[in-house]
Amino acid sequence: MSIKDANIWKSAGLKSLKSLFSSPQRVQAVLFISETGIISLINLPMATGWMSNIEEKLSWMVDHRCLMPLEGCDTFVMPISERSFKPLDPLGARTDDDKISLNAIAWSKRREAFSRVMDENKQSAGQKLMQTMLYGFLAIASIVLLVFFIKHK
Repeated sequence: MSIKDANIWKSAGLKSLKSLFSSPQRVQAVLFISETGIISLINLPMATGWMSNIEEKLSWMVDHRCLMPLEGCDTFVMPISERSFKPLDPLGARTDDDKISLNAIAWSKRREAFSRVMDENKQSAGQKLMQTMLYGFLAIASIVLLVFFIKHK
């Protein structure tokens, strides 16, 4: 086991210290239960309906029905594990009707990324057009000035 993979880096204290130096964003307090049996209380950044751990490349659905009080904690926490993209539901708040297909989630994320890339391409195409027009104008202006100076000499 390397130093990078040591369990000390997975402790809640170090993760909380890391959040002090990050930019402010919406966060959700979670009770994270890892496969190795480490239980930690961490804050995960939230997107619309999702919370993600970028370093570990993991994401979970935000389901407010699964929020639970935790003794010694002021806010409600969401229990999550590494095995599922859904929060754990020890109180049975979710029904079978709430099933979300991973394929549907992947397609929606793909559409978001594709539209973002298309918008960026449109902006860059417009910038290239403006740059080409500016270079053309400068070339025509320099030719006109050169002809003007040659005629008056």
